[in-house]
Amino acid sequence: MLSIQDLGSIGELVAAVATIATLIYLAIQIRHNTNQTRLLAVRDSSDQFTNFALTIGSTPELRSAMIRVRTFSEERRDDLSTEDWLNIEMVLRAVFNTANKDFMTYKSGIADEGYWFQVRDFLVFAMFPSKLVLDWWNTEVIPASSYDQEFRDWGNTQLRKLHPQEYV
Repeated sequence: MLSIQDLGSIGELVAAVATIATLIYLAIQIRHNTNQTRLLAVRDSSDQFTNFALTIGSTPELRSAMIRVRTFSEERRDDLSTEDWLNIEMVLRAVFNTANKDFMTYKSGIADEGYWFQVRDFLVFAMFPSKLVLDWWNTEVIPASSYDQEFRDWGNTQLRKLHPQEYV
């Protein structure tokens, strides 16, 4: 017959095994939740960009604005009508608001480096070379606290490299 001390020892062993099983279960759940969070963050960004692309593609004025930015024309803000500048500004806000969110998602560890590098390459090679982007960045982004400071610092560095004579 088991003594009280023996029963206590068995109880402690059962409790230790249950604790280990619970910790393993929680680790699996946390890993699953982290993967789901990453997937949702990337999907959300992809959905935003898809909606943005559909809007640009179906709106002649915005499509024209994007073409002006992407062809790296030598146009400057002062060369444009108020309406043309407003269209370009809306396009740039959509692109850079999404990029700022993607940057913060990457910096927080939710999105991986490869994901951010795709966004970064689009900005550096498709957007930042435009003088219209430079004009917009200097008037809208630098004073705007709605963009993460680290993202603004990163953008400032890229623009200094691409426009060393003109960067404010």
